[in-house]
Amino acid sequence: RLTVLLTRGSMSLTIAATSALMAISIAIEGKKSIVAEGAVKAIVGLLDIDNDTLCMKLLQLVTNVAEDPEGRNQLQAALPKLRKIQSTTPSTVLERSAAHSVRQVQFRTRPYSELPPPEM
Repeated sequence: RLTVLLTRGSMSLTIAATSALMAISIAIEGKKSIVAEGAVKAIVGLLDIDNDTLCMKLLQLVTNVAEDPEGRNQLQAALPKLRKIQSTTPSTVLERSAAHSVRQVQFRTRPYSELPPPEM
């Protein structure tokens, strides 16, 4: 339902729906639900809109959803848009947030699982 509100309303409604999804995506089941409902495609589509408030919320939403393996897989399509935001925004806050989102979407492996076991 929130996915519909992302794309079929005023800018204030889009921002509110993004904020709600951002809060929902904090929990693991929230991330999985967002991915299962097909919201990632709509989220990626919104990254082209030139609105700093919306962009900031979308970047946090992308970062949250990217913690889910399937979400991360679906978000690969967002990488060019995230890099564009990072390289063209005059806002340092948005630039850093975009860089963090890029890192999360590109995440492949946990470094600690590749470390040798501790010596006893």
